[in-house]
Amino acid sequence: MTAATPGFRLRFLGFYGPQKQPSSVTFGPGLNVIYGASNTGKSFIVEAIDFMLGGKPPLRDIPERVGYDLILLGLETLDGKPFTLWRSMDGGGFRLYDGLHQTPPATDISYKQLDDKHSERNDANLSSFLLELCGLRGKRVRKNSRNETNSLSFRNIARLMIVDETEITQQSSPLFDGNPTANTPNLATFKLLLTGTDDSALVANNKSEPEELSREAQLQLLDQLLDDYRERLRELTKSPKELEEQLEKIDTSLRQQAGQVNTTEAEFRGSCGEAT
Repeated sequence: MTAATPGFRLRFLGFYGPQKQPSSVTFGPGLNVIYGASNTGKSFIVEAIDFMLGGKPPLRDIPERVGYDLILLGLETLDGKPFTLWRSMDGGGFRLYDGLHQTPPATDISYKQLDDKHSERNDANLSSFLLELCGLRGKRVRKNSRNETNSLSFRNIARLMIVDETEITQQSSPLFDGNPTANTPNLATFKLLLTGTDDSALVANNKSEPEELSREAQLQLLDQLLDDYRERLRELTKSPKELEEQLEKIDTSLRQQAGQVNTTEAEFRGSCGEAT
């Protein structure tokens, strides 16, 4: 279902509840600017868009969201085909409806169920649907320095396209988010968006299995123990005469220590007799 012109734009974001008046924001073609005073919900709108593009729950708990239980997000491909995404405020999977529905669709309107987690083996998930709209489904990005790759997820892209105020003002690169293991896929995704070339051609380096690593460690330990025993054996077998001399010295030292202990004991008993 790849569009002739890859990409999509947002049309509206709406919040709905059984006892609440609907609250929505409408988006037009091109640049959209949301402005207002502090604490009026601008950041929450950004968070809700991220949530509706596959972000993990829960949404930030603010007083204004009380009573709402459903979010709808309207999308439109750059060729003009409209869709609506439905998701519970508590998270979970999505419903995908054809057309724009700025009120919750009736129960008799058909929809497609989409999982919230990306899978390269099953296209019934939000990530695969959005990647298909962008012409990026099936792409792969580098995972680590061993050239291992992962299937591209829309969350890789959302990380770069949804930027909050904190990330705008920070001095570090937006590609580095404090998680070292995410830096490589972030850079690989950015390269893909700039060049259109993914990492499918990479061949991963072989890595040792845990059993092989354990066996190698055991062999190294055995080699070290053998070297220690060889050294001790060489010390013990240098010269029989030298061994006899060492034994004699040890025997003499033991006799001297025994005599000193006997003398000390006799002195202790003598002092005890005088005290009584």
